[in-house]
Amino acid sequence: MNVTIDDAVCARSGVFATAIDEELVLLDPKSGQYFGAGPVGVNIWNILSKHEEGVTVDAVCKEVMQQFEIDPETCRYDVLSFLNDLISRDLIYRL
Repeated sequence: MNVTIDDAVCARSGVFATAIDEELVLLDPKSGQYFGAGPVGVNIWNILSKHEEGVTVDAVCKEVMQQFEIDPETCRYDVLSFLNDLISRDLIYRL
């Protein structure tokens, strides 16, 4: 089931993350799988990381819009797409 704007999400513990040249690289040590994303992905992961107890998708969108010039509809679509991709890879979970 996909995440919606009203859901809250949290990063899985144990996932290694680093930013290299404005690119995000995540490693899931359980599966040995790597995942990469661009500058917005770095920003979203940083938001998730600073909210250890979880954060709403709406709050993530608001923070992204403060840092990037993006309209709300596009932001919601992009954030939801990214978060749903992370969920499908078991890197984050819905609360």
